[in-house]
Amino acid sequence: TALVQTITTLSIKEIKVGSNEMKHLYNALEKNTAIEDLALRDIKLDNNGLKSLAHALSVNKTIIKLNISSNRFGDDGMKYLAEALHNNTTMTMLNISYNNVGDDGARDLANALYNNKTLTNLNLSGNDITNIGVEHLFVALQDNSTLKVLELRSCKTGHKGAMHLACLLRTNQTLTHLDLKYCDIENQGVKELTDALRTNKSLTTLFLSHNKIDAEGVEYLIEALEDNKTLLQIRDTSASNDNQNLVSVNVAIQMRNNKELNTASFCLKNITSKSREFLINTFQNHETLTRLDLAQDNADDEATLTALYLQKNSLGDEGVKYLADALNNNTTLTELNLEQNSIKHEGAKYLADALKNNKALTALYLANNSLGDEGTKFLADALQNHPTVTSFDMSFQPMQDNDWTYFADFLRTNETLTSLTLAVHALKEREAHYLADALSQNKALTTLNPWGEGTRTTLKKYFGCMFKNNLTLTQIILQHRSIDANDAKNLVDGLTNNKIVTELRLNNNDLGSAGAKHLADLLTNNQTLTSLDLSTNYIKDEGAAHLADALQYNKVLKEMDLSENGIKDHGLKSLANSLKINTNTGVTTLKLGRNRFGDEGVQALADMLKTNNTLISLDFHKNNVGNEGIIAVAHALKTNQKLVELDLDCLNFYEQASQQLFDALALNKVIISDELFK
Repeated sequence: TALVQTITTLSIKEIKVGSNEMKHLYNALEKNTAIEDLALRDIKLDNNGLKSLAHALSVNKTIIKLNISSNRFGDDGMKYLAEALHNNTTMTMLNISYNNVGDDGARDLANALYNNKTLTNLNLSGNDITNIGVEHLFVALQDNSTLKVLELRSCKTGHKGAMHLACLLRTNQTLTHLDLKYCDIENQGVKELTDALRTNKSLTTLFLSHNKIDAEGVEYLIEALEDNKTLLQIRDTSASNDNQNLVSVNVAIQMRNNKELNTASFCLKNITSKSREFLINTFQNHETLTRLDLAQDNADDEATLTALYLQKNSLGDEGVKYLADALNNNTTLTELNLEQNSIKHEGAKYLADALKNNKALTALYLANNSLGDEGTKFLADALQNHPTVTSFDMSFQPMQDNDWTYFADFLRTNETLTSLTLAVHALKEREAHYLADALSQNKALTTLNPWGEGTRTTLKKYFGCMFKNNLTLTQIILQHRSIDANDAKNLVDGLTNNKIVTELRLNNNDLGSAGAKHLADLLTNNQTLTSLDLSTNYIKDEGAAHLADALQYNKVLKEMDLSENGIKDHGLKSLANSLKINTNTGVTTLKLGRNRFGDEGVQALADMLKTNNTLISLDFHKNNVGNEGIIAVAHALKTNQKLVELDLDCLNFYEQASQQLFDALALNKVIISDELFK
């Protein structure tokens, strides 16, 4: 029988897999000709299992990525894996982090690296490798011409290990990425490494975060960087509580060496004069930087910037005045974020005056300030006829009754804003009606995201009015708004004949089954909505049944999220049967995670998969699904020709179901999500 599908990615993690179960997988690997990415993380893989895996790898010619991290197999297991690597000609990425591999295991691996000519990425992080093991690796890699990435973070490298790696950097001309975070490297170790950097021409990334490096070590690094012009990064930007001198130098070399760099993020706090001088000199000489993120800090803006982020500072009105003066004549800045900066009406006036002359800005973010009545009016006047500002954020910005009237008049006639986020707090009935009427007449907005208590109370009564006549909104975001069934009816009344809206987000509300029925009525007749998010709305089986009925008639909806809705077997069977009957349905993505169905419902879902020709992504993770449900899915996967993504995370099935699933996946091209098992 011709193979109709072939799996390319398989990930199993955080479960204990027995030898018999793994034997089925190993047998499949020996025969499989398409798996390219295999992850067996934290599955308690013992030496016998690793020996079988190594044998399969010596036969398999397609696997290019292997992740067997967190199995704790130690040096004995490493020996089997090293033997497989000796003659392997396909694998390019290997992750054996956190496996209790020591110096003996590093020696066996080094011996394999002498012969291996394909490996480009090697992750040994979190093992028990000391400077002795590092020396073995250095000797093997000094003439290696393929390995580009070596990760040793959280190993016991120390000063002597850094010396061996420095020797490697002097001779190896292919390594581009070296990760030495949490390696107990002190200033002397940094000196050894940075001396090697003076002549190294290949390394672009050297992670040194969270070592025992102080200002002296950073100065060694700065001196070496006067000669080295290739290094682009010296720290992982996700590292928290890091050495601030290291942070500043990292930004400087990113800007200096990457001539196409247009974005930089940094913080100037508690750094030495040497680090500050190096950063400022680099910044002043940079020619291509277009985006500067200064969150939680202060620095000067540059004429070449197109985006400036100054959120969560304490600029106040006085600080904004200086910024506004610069905006008057600026012709390049397009995005300005001043969220949470204690800006009041006076600062708003400075900005409004600057906008009268500035014709470059397209996005302005002023959330979490206190603009007041006057400030709101100043900005509304400035934006009324502004030719370029298209995105405006005033969320978490309290406004009084008169403010809303004034702002509504602005929205009624404005023809440039396309995206609006605003806080709707303490909105009275009259102002809510006035705002809704203005939004219904707006001719420019395509995305609307109203926040605040007013959306939960007065404004939602006018959803029908707001959306019925609007001819531009394509995306409506109403998540976490306490929207119930009555509110849903108002919304549906407004959208029933709407031919513009394509995306509706109603997650985390209080729709219930009655609200789901109103949305089902909308789907029955609507021919434009392509994405609907109803997750966390407690629609239960009854609500799922209403939506299932609607799907028999709807041909345009492509994405539907029904996660966390208390749906049990009966509700899932309704949905599955609908998708099975309606062969012309347009649904390509269906999310059903965190509900309450079990094997009976999934069996109906599996029957649907045998005939459905449109669904490409299916998620039913964290449900009460066991062996019977997974076996049914496995049978369906043998014939289904469309599904390419399947999420079965955190389900309760064991050896028999695992065997069936592995057998099916050996013949199937579905790309299993990274969260297959947990």
